[in-house]
Amino acid sequence: MQINGEILNCFIYCKYKAFRKYSGNTGTISEYQKLYSQQKETLKLSFGKKVSENNKLASTNSKFDKITYEDGIVLNLRFTNTNIDLTVDGFEILDKKNFILIFITPFEHITKYDKQLIALQSYYLQNEFNIHIEYGKVIYGNLLNQTKFKLSSSTKSIKKLIDDLNKTIS
Repeated sequence: MQINGEILNCFIYCKYKAFRKYSGNTGTISEYQKLYSQQKETLKLSFGKKVSENNKLASTNSKFDKITYEDGIVLNLRFTNTNIDLTVDGFEILDKKNFILIFITPFEHITKYDKQLIALQSYYLQNEFNIHIEYGKVIYGNLLNQTKFKLSSSTKSIKKLIDDLNKTIS
């Protein structure tokens, strides 16, 4: 089975839930999860509109192997191969070698879990697709606040998370 965004997201909060998702047990979706998803989608639409108004939108709902390397932001970009099937909220293309991974959260504050999730996504994308992602960007809150951070600052903790994830799914 492939690693996907849902498994990574579950793993950040609950290793057992990630194991169950990886094993194919879907469970029931809680009211909290439904509300979070609705708010996140609303925020993603607002961010997409803002990016489009600023003429920075390159494309939406694309696959990585089909994008053109125009400067700009690609929303809902899907990366897929035999090991991974991951759709990221956004991917900023600075040039053919420099990318910024974007994560959108409806919360008014950034948590360590947000940074861990974006760092995990980055790790898999760099290893599976041979691309270099130096920075992560979190878009948060109703005002679409932004924080950019260097992903190399979380290298040690990510290696531990990857080891834990591999143990959990095996």
